[in-house]
Amino acid sequence: MKISRTRPCCSRVERSFILDNGQLLVYRDHHPNAKVKAMYELKDATCFYEDRNSASLPKWMEGYSKRLRVICGEREKQRKSPLFLYSKDDAKIHRWKRAFTLAKVLVSENDRRALKVSIGRAVSGALQKAWDALSTYYGEYSKTKALVKNMAMRLMKVDISRGWMKFKLVYKKREEVTKRQKEQQLWAARFMSEKLTKLGKQKAKEIMDVREGVITRIQQRFRSYREDMIFDRTYPLSSSMMSRVQQAKVGRHLDFTMQTVSADDVCHVSLYREVADGLKSRKAWETWKKDKEVLRSMTPAYSALHDGQLPVQPALVYASDNLSALFFSERSAVDAPSAFDKTDWSGRPTVQRWSKMSTRRE
Repeated sequence: MKISRTRPCCSRVERSFILDNGQLLVYRDHHPNAKVKAMYELKDATCFYEDRNSASLPKWMEGYSKRLRVICGEREKQRKSPLFLYSKDDAKIHRWKRAFTLAKVLVSENDRRALKVSIGRAVSGALQKAWDALSTYYGEYSKTKALVKNMAMRLMKVDISRGWMKFKLVYKKREEVTKRQKEQQLWAARFMSEKLTKLGKQKAKEIMDVREGVITRIQQRFRSYREDMIFDRTYPLSSSMMSRVQQAKVGRHLDFTMQTVSADDVCHVSLYREVADGLKSRKAWETWKKDKEVLRSMTPAYSALHDGQLPVQPALVYASDNLSALFFSERSAVDAPSAFDKTDWSGRPTVQRWSKMSTRRE
């Protein structure tokens, strides 16, 4: 309410107002779409709290016992009377007075904006809680309603529901299979592209590298197999067994006989030919007849037999340490081969030179 000096008949004029952003906005009337009559800065105004016991002038409005006297600097310059803010709520009047006090403290725009946001959040806290509770209740209510409806429909359509559920499971399974196949195709394509890229950058291995790798893998597999068999105690080769090379060096007791042919007979059979390639073979035969020492080796390669034939007799047959010669020695009375059997040997044809040999065990 304001008191007008220009209206003698009705000096009291009622206006509506709000306190917004550090300003007192005075409206022409109480209509929601009323125009703003005046604006006053709260920081330039002074307010006083009054009741019926502390102030009697100007006359109080009927039904009110508390009010706030507002003295604005702009109205004083215009020689206008103060403004009186009435309210039946005493707490609201104290809040108005606090707003005037804070307006003098919060001078900057940022401080006023921060205070406004804080007050807005504090005021809207209860509304926010109520809205959250309402939305939660509505969500639970809608879920319960949908669940009851779904249950009722299933009870009404039991046979159709069973088929529909089975259809959904089959469809989901088929979709998962299709999705997995697509993922596998993408993975395979990516893997092939990476593999081809690596192969394009790599060089072909040499033959020796490939051979070495194959032999290394075979050896590793055999070692693993041997360790497993030894751990299970089923490995066939024990420490007492010997390899074939070791057995050849130790020797065996066999029945042995030897027959020899003269050099003339051998050269006549091998060098003299009348039908095939006669000219070359005759030249070789004539060369042999003229100089028989041409085919003789510098070192003896076998033991000579004077009569050309050695009867069948038991002997120890063994190979040399370097596996270049085969030895035949007399058999001793001991069943197992021994080192003494090799001292008296009767023949040693070179392994690279003998063409045919037959042995018979006891």
